Amino acid sequence: MRKKNAFISTIFCLLLLFTFNPCAQITDEKAASLANQFLPPAIFNYIQFSKGNSWLESAIANPLLEIQLKQALQYLAFKIPNDSSQYVLLGWSNYDQVYWRLLKSPDNGVTFTMVQDSEIWYDAFPYGFSLRAQDLTNDGIPEILIEHAQERLTVLTWRNEKLVCITPGTEKIINDKYGFFATDLWTSDGISLIDYDGDNVAEILVPTYFALKWPIGPDGKEDSSSGKIGVPETPNRLYKFNGNNYFLWKEFPWSNDDPFPLIVPSIGIFHPGTIPLSELSSPGNGELRLFVSHPGARNTVEDIETSSLKFKDIAASFKKQWKNNKQPDTTSANWEWMACPVRCTELKNQGEWNPSPEDPYFPSPDERTELHFVGPYLEFRIPKSAVFPYLYKTASTAFNKEPDRTEYFISVPISGKMKNGKLLSVS
Repeated sequence: MRKKNAFISTIFCLLLLFTFNPCAQITDEKAASLANQFLPPAIFNYIQFSKGNSWLESAIANPLLEIQLKQALQYLAFKIPNDSSQYVLLGWSNYDQVYWRLLKSPDNGVTFTMVQDSEIWYDAFPYGFSLRAQDLTNDGIPEILIEHAQERLTVLTWRNEKLVCITPGTEKIINDKYGFFATDLWTSDGISLIDYDGDNVAEILVPTYFALKWPIGPDGKEDSSSGKIGVPETPNRLYKFNGNNYFLWKEFPWSNDDPFPLIVPSIGIFHPGTIPLSELSSPGNGELRLFVSHPGARNTVEDIETSSLKFKDIAASFKKQWKNNKQPDTTSANWEWMACPVRCTELKNQGEWNPSPEDPYFPSPDERTELHFVGPYLEFRIPKSAVFPYLYKTASTAFNKEPDRTEYFISVPISGKMKNGKLLSVS
């Protein structure tokens, strides 16, 4: 991929994705400088107490590197509607805990003051974390999401000029001056934000947590000879916003017969896969082709409600069902991606990614293999004018932040339903 000329787009769907433009930008260098200036005394004291045994030491020694590596130090710049000030949230991570400070600038980022100090260690964020803004409650004001790999989540909302935690399991445990919030929103297989009841407010779906355990042998004792297996320990949990906080609304027990009680996963790709950045500013009247794979679990493409797929409020038009002459049967699958069967092969295609409609595939993140559709798949069309502005905005922001990048994978929110009423997640 050539710099400034192209980026790679693929499709990822959480069924509801209320996007919020932070409308405030600072550089990594500026954020690193602010992290030095507003370093919490609690963190400094902790490091002095546990010298040589803290991720925080590297965040203090080289904050810019930690930001670029997206590890022990993160930041998020954002604005609040009808508020002229700029805000920056700084977060420091230490193994499985996160500490944050909120900064405010009344002069467009020239000077900052601290307006909120968490005084709290947020529990259950191991091995790095991320900060992002997203309007979950559809009131025009962004929520702040603190998350780790979609497996841990804490949601903060803006209330009375402060950030307030609105996710459950947040009873403060006092330990000297500081404590921590333990979040109920944890799992082993990806938290999703979905509009389950159609009220334009996101519910939070926390799938079953699978613990790795030794299987029990015929003698009733643990058998370590065959390796650990995943044992379901929690039901699927759905949390709903009640106007003030998120609360546990529904539970769906795990079942091997129905492993996806709410969302059926599928895989989708655009054709062409690679689009020059210069084309995105002038979408014209053309269309993108969208290919949707055999869904996961015991579903088939025949179970997809073909009239339901859309990007935001723009419907995708169904064109045809492909037989898949190269991989006509799902038994040719040798891998699963997002719980969907695929055929994993060596990476054979070089240059830009533009899969043939007769053989939809996408490059694996390991950069050594490619994943091909198996079994029948569906083709849809969607107007370029609906998708290109989103792609252009997202890609431009990414390239401005990382000017040395020559390609970029972009997630596009596509929603859908199954004929039985379940939601369809096109990943």
